[in-house]
Amino acid sequence: MMLLNEENAKWLGKKLNGHNEVNSILFDKKTLLIKISRKKGQSFILCVISESDVKLSFIKKLMMYFHKIETDPHFIVNIPKEAYVEGDVFTYLDNAGINYGGIGDLYRFINQLTNTPYLNPEANFILRAVKQHSKVASINRIDSRRYLIRRWNLPEVRILALNDYDFGVESVRLGKEKYNKFDAILTSNPNARISLSARRVAKELNIKILKFGELLRELNFEWK
Repeated sequence: MMLLNEENAKWLGKKLNGHNEVNSILFDKKTLLIKISRKKGQSFILCVISESDVKLSFIKKLMMYFHKIETDPHFIVNIPKEAYVEGDVFTYLDNAGINYGGIGDLYRFINQLTNTPYLNPEANFILRAVKQHSKVASINRIDSRRYLIRRWNLPEVRILALNDYDFGVESVRLGKEKYNKFDAILTSNPNARISLSARRVAKELNIKILKFGELLRELNFEWK
């Protein structure tokens, strides 16, 4: 199995040429990694992958490759939008000190000017805000969109965070099809417009649709 693809790296390198904070881009044809020099910040090593389903087994093979070439990247960028990522991948890469994200995350990482740990703003907000709730014992990522919330003296719940602006029936159905098991959908876009038909379908599936304030309130109670 080919872990890295030269064409993907070159394509992204050209795309990054227009970034305001990028000074230079150096592609290493031997390792297939890219060195990005920021105009005002630290340089960093970038690894480009294109996986719609990111499993821990794949990431471990990548790490073996990094050890072989004696170079760890600061950031692994995955090209496909809304790729499925196993929750263990985030934990594993956090422990390895390697950042992960999509192209939008990479742009934000470049803008922060340093190579300090990066976390997607949406995930960071959910993790931090829910963790501060008095009924919450812990919150962990099940995968790229689902979170497991363990509560004091109450059953654990699984939430699916979707940031669709127009939140309709397809949002519910596609979420159910792709992620299957969860107790509620969190509309993580604060400006989301939730249709009545979406609420009706969710009710038929015994799934709550909650805005963030509603989630914090519902965490105080047992869910039926």
